[in-house]
Amino acid sequence: YALTPLPPACNTMAWFYAAPWPTFAPPLTIVLAALIATGVAGLAGVLALPLFIALKLLVLAFCIFIGLLVRRQLVPLIPAIVDLAKNGASPEGDKTIAGVLAVTQPTVMTLWAAVLIASFLGIATPL
Repeated sequence: YALTPLPPACNTMAWFYAAPWPTFAPPLTIVLAALIATGVAGLAGVLALPLFIALKLLVLAFCIFIGLLVRRQLVPLIPAIVDLAKNGASPEGDKTIAGVLAVTQPTVMTLWAAVLIASFLGIATPL
């Protein structure tokens, strides 16, 4: 198989994952704080929110946080994939990729569990 240059979409994705944390974290921090505050206020009865909405806001905040965590965990993967595309497979690159996948897999499974809970809360509107 011949190696071809990465398509522009992959270059954009590589930039996104390799970008420093503060490039978009402050706006998301505000969003996370607002989601958590609204969800907790709904649970405490300060805001008149149905239970399923308050819980869904908290689950959404958790999903965003986990998504940011996955983004940080994937940072070492981009240079390993670029090295793989340029120089072919190497034991160091394979070890890096396997290590990133081992660290990221439980986090991604947690994210999927939270998405499943959020989908249930969308169905369970009478709560």
